Amino acid sequence: MRIQLLPGLQRAWRGPTTLQLGVSPRRSVLLEGLTPADVRLVERLDGGLDPTELTAPDDLVALLRDAGALVPARAGRSARSVVGRHEELEPDAATWALVHRGCGDGWDLLAARAARTVLVVGEGRVADAVATALTAAGIGTTDRRPRLTERGVPRPACVVLVEPVVADSARAGDLGRRDVPHLSVVVREGDVVVGPLVRPGTDPCLRCLDLHRTALDPDWPGVLAQLLSGPRDAPEETTVAALAGRLAALAVLTLLDGRTTPAACGATLEVELPDGLVTRRPWPAHPQCGCRWPPADEGGDAPGTTTSPAHRARPQPATVTMEP
Repeated sequence: MRIQLLPGLQRAWRGPTTLQLGVSPRRSVLLEGLTPADVRLVERLDGGLDPTELTAPDDLVALLRDAGALVPARAGRSARSVVGRHEELEPDAATWALVHRGCGDGWDLLAARAARTVLVVGEGRVADAVATALTAAGIGTTDRRPRLTERGVPRPACVVLVEPVVADSARAGDLGRRDVPHLSVVVREGDVVVGPLVRPGTDPCLRCLDLHRTALDPDWPGVLAQLLSGPRDAPEETTVAALAGRLAALAVLTLLDGRTTPAACGATLEVELPDGLVTRRPWPAHPQCGCRWPPADEGGDAPGTTTSPAHRARPQPATVTMEP
């Protein structure tokens, strides 16, 4: 099996024998003590190399593999034919190969997306932005519906419910009972709430949020009933609609790709004007809801407590030193 360097890794020489692969601290690798033979090997790896062509086991190849900088060369050739949008999606494949270690050159991930159907329910700019972003990112079928109906709809991998003002937990509950993952997106006055993303039986549902809000505000059930029964309309500002729609699309993609837990699971992401800042608000499962299988005690932050954006530690580039 041929191997190659991860597509998309930028290169910069720090000296005659030191080469940096990648710029992002989480992705980059620093190669020190390179010989002319090592440099030639790196150049060969750029286009793909069969390890059997090496006359002896090579330490540089082993170290690059351990650092996650090598992937099977053009392993996704068959996947590219499935996707059918090679030139358009090539930047996506290269990016996701860098983000998710172990997904090869990214094309198999995009091929899996091409086989998925996502239903976007709702009207307006936010719903348009969600559907457009999902299609552009390689989702095979993005079905748009003004209302949630089962007629003529194959079982979707996920349903996005875009609603004005407040979320209808009863409607989302029907999806939960059918074991369909779903993402709530609510357009309010001056902001958009993305989440929670519900994997039925695993994550807190929209009814959990209503129960928590009732505990914090006993008048909430009456307010909610009025808002759901009356005319619901919220203005959708252009830029926040585009930002929230793409944030929602990323949550769906993260769910379907299955490489990590989406940030919107058990939380809402509030996109606010004027600067488009995103606040993550965690919501644990409510003990009186019964949506978890089996129910579990919930710890962590108090319901609805805001958290600032995560500041992840950014390590220095991994250093690979070649011994003379």
